[in-house]
Parts: sequence; C-alpha cells; structure tokens
Amino acid sequence: MEVDGIFARYVKLGEELEDVMARVRDRSSADARSSALQALLARVGESRREIGALPRLSADVAEAVTSKYEKQMREVWGRVYESIYRLQRVRCYESVPFFRSFSILCSLLES
Repeated sequence: MEVDGIFARYVKLGEELEDVMARVRDRSSADARSSALQALLARVGESRREIGALPRLSADVAEAVTSKYEKQMREVWGRVYESIYRLQRVRCYESVPFFRSFSILCSLLES
C-alpha cells in the first residue's frame, strides 16, 4: 500500500468533485452534471476505504504526509464542502437526477 499514492488520489478526487459541483449553477447545469457526479461516487467509496485501511503511520511518515498534503487537502476539500453547502441551500436546483447522486455523496462523506 503506497501512502503517497493514496493521498494524491484523495486530493485529485476532491479536485474533480469540486469541478463538477462548481459548474452547477441552475437546474439545467445540475441535470447535465448528474452523470459526472454519479461517475465519481465509486471513487469516493474507494478512497474512503483506502484511507480507512491505512495502518497507523510512523511519526516520520505522518510528518511527511502532513507536510506534503495537509494544506492542499484543506484547500481542495474545503472547496468541496463549500460547494456541498451551497448546493444544499439551493436544494440542488430541484434537479432530481443530480440530487440522487448528491445525496449518495453526502452519505458517503458522512460515514
């Protein structure tokens, strides 16, 4: 299991999620982006499993991961959560297909 690869994939996933959700600005864009969000859901589950399966990291490895990824993860995933909160406030622009995937995403992130 490569720790660096796991965290790099996690950051990349956040960037892709944020890109999809940032482009949702009305019902038609939500409808258009629903399949893109759906396609990312499996990767969200996989990423959560990978991170959850990591053994306790040694102090040296933990420090290296923190110095390399902490700032980037906070920024990227902060934008993901800003998009989530925005889309919750506007009720996903009443797009049923987008809302279905969005609800699954929120459930995956809560677990």
